[in-house]
Amino acid sequence: MYICDNYQFSIRTVIHILEFETILAEITHGMHKLVIGEVYRVPNTNEQLSSNRYETILRKLLIFNGDVMIGTDQNFNYLNVERHGNTRDLLNLFITNGFIPTITKATRICHSTSTLIDNIYTKSNPNENISSGILIVDISDHLPVFVLLGKLTQTKRIPKVITYRPIDETKIHNMANYLDKHNWASLDVENVVDENDSFTNTINY
Repeated sequence: MYICDNYQFSIRTVIHILEFETILAEITHGMHKLVIGEVYRVPNTNEQLSSNRYETILRKLLIFNGDVMIGTDQNFNYLNVERHGNTRDLLNLFITNGFIPTITKATRICHSTSTLIDNIYTKSNPNENISSGILIVDISDHLPVFVLLGKLTQTKRIPKVITYRPIDETKIHNMANYLDKHNWASLDVENVVDENDSFTNTINY
């Protein structure tokens, strides 16, 4: 977890047990408070026990008066939510506690299988703007997921002005005559920097 040093924060919870790794941090920015967390569930561990671990964490977060974001590699495949009872129960657990999953497409894609096992859950003010997505890059065997919370501020861009000289045969002919008649004698007595400036100024005239 990376937190910009512009923000005040404190670590609220750290859990490191056999099948579960969790860290929660509370961040304060002005009047705004946010808890962000990361939960990793080891694959192929007891599903019911894992659901109980998630429930314990969510219960603790219910008393927090502010926005909450939980990122998790949960190893419950939401693409099987209609066919797998424990997966359906986990989704219901999050939703009934006010946590909304923001990722709805596969996050781990292999040659013959695809699974939705990574997610970011949010519990926030309903007036907040939330944008989420998946980055299609192969930096790991899981596709990175992201959530943007809050209003996006657009920086007013100053238009870039490009100046150029229209070129045609007449202008090329006139330039050739100008350069041919120009007195270049000063280049023999100036230093290299001044010669370069003089030459550049001449051809840009």
